[in-house]
Amino acid sequence: MVSMGTLRHESGLTLISVLIGTMVLSIGLLGAARLVVIVFNSNTFSQHLTTATTLAQEKIAVVQRLGYANADTVAGTEHHRQL
Repeated sequence: MVSMGTLRHESGLTLISVLIGTMVLSIGLLGAARLVVIVFNSNTFSQHLTTATTLAQEKIAVVQRLGYANADTVAGTEHHRQL
């Protein structure tokens, strides 16, 4: 039979060490999840910025081809002059 004195000297994990380990693991996983969210948001912003830059460059190329005198008609802001 095992006496109470023998049980106290047994090696192994205690409930407190398991809880502390679980907390540390949870904090690490939450930090990793937050990092994934930040990366996804940054990726979406980069895609939008690339699309906007490409569209602006295309519009600038059209204006340069037609000349700056016709830039208002290309942009769709043609002003009607009154005589």
